[in-house]
Amino acid sequence: MSLELIANELLTACFDRLESDPSLLKRAQALLSQSGSSIQDGQLRLLTIKEYADRSNLSISTVRSLIRKGLPTLGAGPGRRIDAWLADSFIRKHKSKSTELEIQANRHAEMLYRRGETNS
Repeated sequence: MSLELIANELLTACFDRLESDPSLLKRAQALLSQSGSSIQDGQLRLLTIKEYADRSNLSISTVRSLIRKGLPTLGAGPGRRIDAWLADSFIRKHKSKSTELEIQANRHAEMLYRRGETNS
């Protein structure tokens, strides 16, 4: 049995159990709210790659690229799901790191320019 199939079956079983046991759902909500994930109207906010791309105004290829860079997901293949809250947090952190690197690169380039050490 492939890892993808096992993960898909496990997620399905977990969701079925949460839907059938209100006390377990409340416990899961409490745990997820501590970790920053959320459940709305009794359901986890887990989206497909396409749904997350549409919701976030990103292309599917951009979302896949972010997944390769560490965007948190559950499952694999067609059953892969994205927790919207965790993904949004990852993207905010990723953007701030990118901005920091751009600022550092610009400062370094400006320093080289002032010294006359440009490549042009």
